[in-house]
Amino acid sequence: MSLTFPHYPTSDAELLAQLIGNNHTKKAEAILQDFQGLQGLSLCSRADLARHPDLTPSMSRRIQAAFELGHRSLQPSVPTVAITTPERVFQLVWHEMMQTQDEILIVQFLNRRKKLIQQKILTKGSDGMTIVDPKQIFHHALKCRAHGIIMAHNHPSGDPSPSQQDLQITKRVQEFGEVLQIPLLDHIIVGGDSFISLRALGVVS
Repeated sequence: MSLTFPHYPTSDAELLAQLIGNNHTKKAEAILQDFQGLQGLSLCSRADLARHPDLTPSMSRRIQAAFELGHRSLQPSVPTVAITTPERVFQLVWHEMMQTQDEILIVQFLNRRKKLIQQKILTKGSDGMTIVDPKQIFHHALKCRAHGIIMAHNHPSGDPSPSQQDLQITKRVQEFGEVLQIPLLDHIIVGGDSFISLRALGVVS
């Protein structure tokens, strides 16, 4: 007796073809090319998809539903272990940052054991700068009774090297935290698929 196993799609085009119809691999390849790849497609609105001549309304809905399911599956749940490494911080924020071409600030609010209480996008700026307001950060920290915070923001340029402004903002937030006894534990800067920890650089003490 022999066993046969189903063929599972491996390429982006094959996966997309499963959503729009099994026999449409060539069409899927063309759609991916038109939207500059899978990431470009994931950023499209329903109106963007509706304008594409090869996509019917039902195809567009299935594509958006698939991306939304993937997005939800990667949303951080409350970790069962403490967040003590910059790698863990990066794992929890990279998906949100991959979904935008703007600069965003994400703050993680931690309990006494450094487990996540809440992760929140606090500001979203232009390609050049995100405005960081320490009062806003610590308002949320006090509201959820956090015992420590971790900041993370992205550089849309892809270079995670901290700017002078990044260093100044970090120092300012750290000073607020010292007064309120809610310490800033780290500040992670993400650029593309890499990151830099300002704690590792000695900026955050």
